Amino acid sequence: MNKLKLGLPKGSLQEATLRLFNKAGFFISLSERSYYPSIDDEEIEVVLFRSQEIPRYVEDGVIDAGISGRRQRRIQKLIKLGI
Repeated sequence: MNKLKLGLPKGSLQEATLRLFNKAGFFISLSERSYYPSIDDEEIEVVLFRSQEIPRYVEDGVIDAGISGRRQRRIQKLIKLGI
């Protein structure tokens, strides 16, 4: 089965992003030193990156999609999430 590889921000946007996913019905748990949190959806694989790295990793095909700050230059499509 192919999983959606999703990049989430580590750092200042991390807690707001986790709350957003929680509101959407997803539970993401992470340990303090891990960059690979678990999510309660077997079709999604989550990886934490610095927010400014996420657009580059999407562009390079390392991840399929990601949430990043709006000041990133390589963003292809901007969707306002309210966080």
